[in-house]
Amino acid sequence: MDRIAIEQLLPHRGPALWLDTVTQLDADSISGETVVGCLPPCGQNGNSHLLYEAAAQLCAVHGASRAGSAKRAYVAKVQQLQIHHHYSANQAVTVRCQLLSQNLAGALYQFSLYQNPQLLLSGNLLVVIEYA
Repeated sequence: MDRIAIEQLLPHRGPALWLDTVTQLDADSISGETVVGCLPPCGQNGNSHLLYEAAAQLCAVHGASRAGSAKRAYVAKVQQLQIHHHYSANQAVTVRCQLLSQNLAGALYQFSLYQNPQLLLSGNLLVVIEYA
């Protein structure tokens, strides 16, 4: 799935869209990539905690693609956020999200972000799903 297809599922546009591709999607997990071009204004290297936004967008894509009647998905809570390493600007980051549980109100995901194959960031996201 490319940026054009991702835009069909998310309201994010331009530099607010942090995902470049979705590389894998199944019932319980999703993976994608970002080149984190949106982060260099925040500092050449560092600010890895901001990358949770890429994971949040990936979880929203997963939730929207699974629930055909989903209108929007919102991040309600970030839990257990751990920074393992700082990212290097302009290098692709792989984002992986695993669905832990889901009900009519939302879903809980575990996420991890990698860069050449170093673990950068991990944690959990609670996503609230709004239905049409």
